[in-house]
Amino acid sequence: MSRFRLCLVAAALLVTLVRNASAAEVVFAADGGAAAITEALAALEGGGVVVIPAGEWAWGPDDQVSVDAHGVTLLGAGAEQTLLYREGSRDNGAFFLASGVRDLRISGIRFRGVELYGNEDTDYGIRLTDATGFRIDHCGFSLLGFAGLRIDGASRGVVDHCLFSKTFKPALASHGYGVVVYGTGAHAGEPFGSGEATFVEDCEFRLCRHAVTANKGGRYVFRHNLVRRNTQSNAIDALGQEYSSADSVGTEWVEVYDNVVERPDLGDGDSPLKYAVRIRGGGGLIWNNTFADVDEGVRVDEFTPQATEPVHVWDNEFQRDPRPGNRPGYCAATDSEGDLLCVRSADSTKVKPPADGVPVVVEEAPEGYLPHPYPHPLVTRGSPDAGPDRIAVLREGQGTVTLPRVGGDLPTDGVAGGRERWFLDGTELASPVPVDLTLARGPHLLTRVFEDAAGGTAADTASVDVVPRFLPISSGERTWTARWFEPVAGAGEVRFRFTPSKDRMDGYATLAGQRVVGAHGDNVMLVRASEAGVLDVRNGDHYAADVAIPYAAGTTYDVRLRFDCSAGTYTVWIDGVALATDYAFRIPADRLTQVTVWHGHGGVTVEDFEIGSIGGGG
Repeated sequence: MSRFRLCLVAAALLVTLVRNASAAEVVFAADGGAAAITEALAALEGGGVVVIPAGEWAWGPDDQVSVDAHGVTLLGAGAEQTLLYREGSRDNGAFFLASGVRDLRISGIRFRGVELYGNEDTDYGIRLTDATGFRIDHCGFSLLGFAGLRIDGASRGVVDHCLFSKTFKPALASHGYGVVVYGTGAHAGEPFGSGEATFVEDCEFRLCRHAVTANKGGRYVFRHNLVRRNTQSNAIDALGQEYSSADSVGTEWVEVYDNVVERPDLGDGDSPLKYAVRIRGGGGLIWNNTFADVDEGVRVDEFTPQATEPVHVWDNEFQRDPRPGNRPGYCAATDSEGDLLCVRSADSTKVKPPADGVPVVVEEAPEGYLPHPYPHPLVTRGSPDAGPDRIAVLREGQGTVTLPRVGGDLPTDGVAGGRERWFLDGTELASPVPVDLTLARGPHLLTRVFEDAAGGTAADTASVDVVPRFLPISSGERTWTARWFEPVAGAGEVRFRFTPSKDRMDGYATLAGQRVVGAHGDNVMLVRASEAGVLDVRNGDHYAADVAIPYAAGTTYDVRLRFDCSAGTYTVWIDGVALATDYAFRIPADRLTQVTVWHGHGGVTVEDFEIGSIGGGG
């Protein structure tokens, strides 16, 4: 091996597309305070991008910011780096408000309410009213007593890749939602599968009362989410006419599919062990979900004058029954293996189909039903790789470091023409920007803006820390944790230390190319701590090993990996023992740019990472 480089990137890459922007205006807020953001919005004089820097920014009790223009993007440096937190009580308030606007995006920001046990504020992170085409993504919400996000009126849009945590406040004993969807107070007659709804997808919810709920004619689609430790009540909810005025209505319909709900918290009163999904009014589709550690998978009630119908329940999986044999009398298995359905009328008697009575439940999909495209078109419109990304390079000694150009090509929706602009720490760079940018050690903010010929504006930011050493990275369940390095092409060698946290787990350390990793199929080479209790390696379309090497929780293993991008093969040694020889890449790659970690259950840590080229590659 000719040389090794230690590498770390701590960057968050966020991509957005703003339609109908009056101009490609980019304003850098002086800080993350309410006054500075308000001033930056005023400077836009319409649509455009406001970039909020990394840092922790205190907001007073009376601080909130209104977004009044169409086509505005509020873009932080990533939810782990841009924190807005409430200092002092603010009941029924929000950090950001918007009403009657189109094409609003808020991305890469964490919102935190008052961090004080016993606080009873019913506050929000974001509140939107009659907002169309909105996207809230890659944000964090915590300690917000009413909800992280409140949607009102004729709003429609998508909430994706957000984390909602600790929104339930014990002192309130109610509220504590992740997302609450209120409609116009009337039912519009939209069919299942319609895009005229609030979509919540690819999010994680922890310690919320309801992850999502609806009322007043609201419609939502809740899909591809993880809900854990819902507190005091059911995880997924749809209200009838409860808590609405006499001339209003309850939920119109909800669609709930491809979610995992597990490990509820016990609480006083109505135990969350009882149910995962509860429909109390309107229609619903509940299918292809996994419910675990609960007594009831789906409960359907009708306690108000509004009919609860039709509710379609099919193809769900019920796991880890915490109290087998202690089933309520109104529960029964459905025709779909694994479903557990609990249906109650007002007098709590069992009303399971095909018996007469209400609610009306059907154990199959409605005829002709087609789900709205996934991912939501607003998620994919800007870039298929939109979302957090991490990049870094070690600079030995003092001075500067050269980073490969951040980001890939952004689509122009088929419109020819357009121009690209780059900013470094708020200052526009000369155009065209060179392939490499030289950055001094420390934190930096790169911002890229692309204007297409139709007036659309795509903007992405990357906050980059140039650091002197590789810091350990630990795996997560929902995202691939990545550390980027200068591209290495041709033949090379990698060394790192690999520590599984549990016996018989499912965890991965991988190498990948320039594409942002969002799934197993994006990786080139994979080393796995398998559920069988042995280490193995990806070989093309399957996992294998030349020898059986068992692993133990908490034990650290030295991994050496030699690769050849031209041949598309690699060899792996564990503590000097050849585990895999000349195995095939999972996907082709002409160069490597990142190491990533992920786990299905358990966890892995990678440290002391080194990579270098062999024979002139690199």
